[in-house]
Amino acid sequence: MLLAKSLLLLCSAVAVMARQSSAAVASGAIFVGVDTTKPDATPLDIFKDPINHATAISSIVAFSARKNGFTPSVVPAKSLVGPMGNFMKHLASFPGFFLEMNEQRPVHLTGSLIQLERAVREASLHHKALIGRSMRDLVPGYIPDETIDHWVLSLVVMDVPSDSAYARLFLIYLTMDIKTDEAGTAIIPEQRAMVNWSILRVNRSFLTAYADSMVDIVPITKVRDTIDLLTSPKDITGENIFAAPACRTML
Repeated sequence: MLLAKSLLLLCSAVAVMARQSSAAVASGAIFVGVDTTKPDATPLDIFKDPINHATAISSIVAFSARKNGFTPSVVPAKSLVGPMGNFMKHLASFPGFFLEMNEQRPVHLTGSLIQLERAVREASLHHKALIGRSMRDLVPGYIPDETIDHWVLSLVVMDVPSDSAYARLFLIYLTMDIKTDEAGTAIIPEQRAMVNWSILRVNRSFLTAYADSMVDIVPITKVRDTIDLLTSPKDITGENIFAAPACRTML
């Protein structure tokens, strides 16, 4: 019951945004900690041996992203709001993770990128400076589609310290309005926005106990490749990034 309520809170803001045809997502991903994966590790080793769990976590995140169509590196920003919510729900319910908490924190934005970075930093629970700057970097500078004025800035943080028993995933997203001027330059109006945090702790025992099954389900994806998969293009000036696709395959 508690998990169900947590999942509802986790995606409540995303669900609201999904109903707005003018909503879009700018996404990023970062890795914090130490990747101790052995270069010669087999797929079974990736899940069975905790020393390789940075790659195991990366693989699960990439698997969930692809399964739910949340691939910001190739999918138009305007088509990512629904998949993003499904991606987060899938990760939160995946037995390889424990959903530790989720929380929504309001932030007041004045229109300055520097102030946005500071506000996110102050609202962050961990790695404050890094997350504040990473979220600031997600704000598009130019938006060719003037109908897009609602944005979700999504950041996935893979936090793997030297002791992988404390490895976690942070799913962070900021819902906000971004306007444009006649030239398409992005403008942040003064507003009350919302930073949403979810923390998933890695269930190391599950990964090792069910390594044989995981290998059959989850393709191995290196950390760098997962970051690339979840990162929106830096140059988002092309209309193809914002236009809805002509057709879409349901995953």
